[in-house]
Amino acid sequence: MILKIIGAALVLLSSGLGGVYYGCMDMFRQNDLSQMKRALGLLKGDIEFALSTLPEAMDNIAARIEEPTRRIFEQFAACLREKAEGDVCDIWARCLDENAGRTYFNGEDMAALKQFGRALGFLDRNMQLGNIAMASEYLDAQINALELSKRKNRRMYQSACLLVGLLAVVILF
Repeated sequence: MILKIIGAALVLLSSGLGGVYYGCMDMFRQNDLSQMKRALGLLKGDIEFALSTLPEAMDNIAARIEEPTRRIFEQFAACLREKAEGDVCDIWARCLDENAGRTYFNGEDMAALKQFGRALGFLDRNMQLGNIAMASEYLDAQINALELSKRKNRRMYQSACLLVGLLAVVILF
């Protein structure tokens, strides 16, 4: 009987923690999007004022932002310095794909960031700034949408996971 009670408590605890984790996914994604937006703002400043090369700009950005977005920019700068195979767009997409497991970007976010990368290094300065502005607008829209749905989804995930755990306990007894 004691083992059943301990098992039921563990099922409820693990389902409750799962609900907390899934409830925080929006917060993690919002943080990653905010870091990327900050990185794009730094890139805009480098393009407008510093006039540094793309690898130097990416190194500067990587030094000033947090993980996991930092890793994307560090890897991108390293690939550019080593003159990796492919054009800038392909290298950017590869860096995003290789670091996708470390971030909370969804498919739509990855597509928008890859679209941003298609114009990296190919356009003149004003068009680059316009491309950064478009990517920043997308990130702003996603951050605002997440802010609105964050509280509701967190509560829903926590409740749903706890109810699933409770259902499992009832079925096991």
